[in-house]
Amino acid sequence: MSQKPRTENSLQSKHPDIAREWHLNKNGDLTPEKISKWSNKKVWWLCSKGHEWEAFINNRTKRNDGCPYCSGRYATEENCLLTLNPDLASEWHLIKNGKLTPRDITLHSSKKVWWLCSRNPKHEWQSVVGSRIRSKSDSKGCPFCAGKIASEEYNLAIINPILALEWQYQKNASLTPENVTPSSNKVVWWKCATCEHEWKSAVNNRNGKRISRGCPKCNSGFQTSFPEQAIVYYLKQVFPDLENSYVLPFSKRRTTVDVFIPSLQLAIEYDGEYAHKGKMERDLRKTVLLTDNNIELIRIREPNLPLLDENKMKMIYRSDTYSYASLEVVIKSLAKYILGDFSLRSEQVQKLHNLQSINIEADSFLIEEQVRMVKEAGSFEQTHPVISQQWHPTLNGNMKPFHYTKSSSKKVWWICDKGHEYQSRITDKSDECLVCTNKVLHASNCLAATHPQLAKEWHPTKNGKLTPNDIVAGTPKRVWWNCNVCSYEWQTSVAKRRGTIKVSGTKCPACSNKAVTKNNCLAVTSPKVAEEWHPTKNEKLTPYDVTAGSDKRAWWLCQICNHEWDAPIYHRKKTGCPLCGNRKIAKKMLKSNEEFLREIKDLVSDEYIPQEEYKGATSYINFLHVPCGNILRTSPSKFKSAGRRCKCTKK
Repeated sequence: MSQKPRTENSLQSKHPDIAREWHLNKNGDLTPEKISKWSNKKVWWLCSKGHEWEAFINNRTKRNDGCPYCSGRYATEENCLLTLNPDLASEWHLIKNGKLTPRDITLHSSKKVWWLCSRNPKHEWQSVVGSRIRSKSDSKGCPFCAGKIASEEYNLAIINPILALEWQYQKNASLTPENVTPSSNKVVWWKCATCEHEWKSAVNNRNGKRISRGCPKCNSGFQTSFPEQAIVYYLKQVFPDLENSYVLPFSKRRTTVDVFIPSLQLAIEYDGEYAHKGKMERDLRKTVLLTDNNIELIRIREPNLPLLDENKMKMIYRSDTYSYASLEVVIKSLAKYILGDFSLRSEQVQKLHNLQSINIEADSFLIEEQVRMVKEAGSFEQTHPVISQQWHPTLNGNMKPFHYTKSSSKKVWWICDKGHEYQSRITDKSDECLVCTNKVLHASNCLAATHPQLAKEWHPTKNGKLTPNDIVAGTPKRVWWNCNVCSYEWQTSVAKRRGTIKVSGTKCPACSNKAVTKNNCLAVTSPKVAEEWHPTKNEKLTPYDVTAGSDKRAWWLCQICNHEWDAPIYHRKKTGCPLCGNRKIAKKMLKSNEEFLREIKDLVSDEYIPQEEYKGATSYINFLHVPCGNILRTSPSKFKSAGRRCKCTKK
């Protein structure tokens, strides 16, 4: 049992105002005189208006909490949502909130509940009660009607179906254009319908009153952008001599600057995130080139690009990549810098001051038209008019040569004057028809059409679904073949089989003895040679695994003298055991010295006399030339058959 508090520390003594709200019926024998003001006991209370509630004593004494009903923390008939805001209460979801009703909740409650839109019964959402009271929108807080949540009636696919065509479904997983609103700031994957480039960008960055909506790769190909042309549009009004995409005359390579004002010797570079990402060294080289030639440079950098050395140039950083407001700040900063750093005429000063009140959104149509004209001048149609004539008139849909640059990687359809239709990337296209030059497959240049005899040896099963109709004769692709003569199967490239003007095509390796079969192996074609195959020293290699023309070295065992030796297989066509061969030679060599002397005497009489004994036909000996006394050193075979004689006889 707890100790009774001292009278001076009791609730009644210290907090008589709180003690007056003590519930006399629901707390049993406990009274304010019997309990400390610090007690953590939970008891019943009764306010002057008859509201009953439970609360800890120490909570009431520390915070001086009053009646939760009177203060609006607990719902009553007088302060509940139903009483104070019946219109909002009419959107209370009667099913999803279970037993909870508008009578059980106060007007500013932080409780999250379900709502049902009074305008569209399909709109169901969760929201805190207090946040709905604070909403001042015409939609009365419905996020679907306000366009904050996608619905069947309002989503990207419905509002902007053309943009939705560039949605990258694989990389966005389960998220679809039907799941997002046109104003969503969610970053998703896109796939360009023109060049198939894939990149990430917020939905609202590509839809609505924004800029940089297009594919960054396509924009970079045209070497311009909306921000760059906006700068040109406004500064051209001040400086008529301004040049866009100015080629620097002092650069060895073709180097351009986005904006150049000759009268100020001022260059301006707009560094877009896509075009300048990873190009820091290139940007620094251009900066050095300009400063070395006394041209002042201002760089405008988009977010997420690395910082550069500001000692060598003026830097202006854009806060985002898409809003008109951030671009307006950039142009105003440009105007202020030029005003403060250059000597100008009075009318130029006035016009630069006027740029402080520009409205890009109002001028956006004029700027977009300027962008269009610049892009058209750099289009594939303008730069390559001859090749553009091969553009297929129907198979490319609505896309035309002026929609692309020469560096585009987009694969499109072409048609030559012979009627050949084929696909090729724009950047790879030359004046020649790729079908006529056998670089692209067509019914007229496939292997079956150009080399029917070769196509007959196409393996019927080992090439899968690939047929001679699916491949050109010059392709390096390796495929399977089946010889019509010996049925040998092998793999080699189509180009090697076709050959060239200088090199004939390859034939069946089995028929040409370049591959081993059961019909052309050494054991079958040269059985006598195969009999001398060494039984143990060739490991697993046998006469059935090689041809007679193979250049492999193998071990042999003579059937006559049991001599062992190694030699290339193709050498065995004309040679036998080297030991037995040497003995035969030795027998032929061993004629007597007397026989040799008689042969010399019969040949040259006494003009030449051998000075050494005969040792063999190839062993050198000395011959005395009697008339002059000179010694001739040569072999008996050269003396007899080649007619080798003393020098004096040649005079």
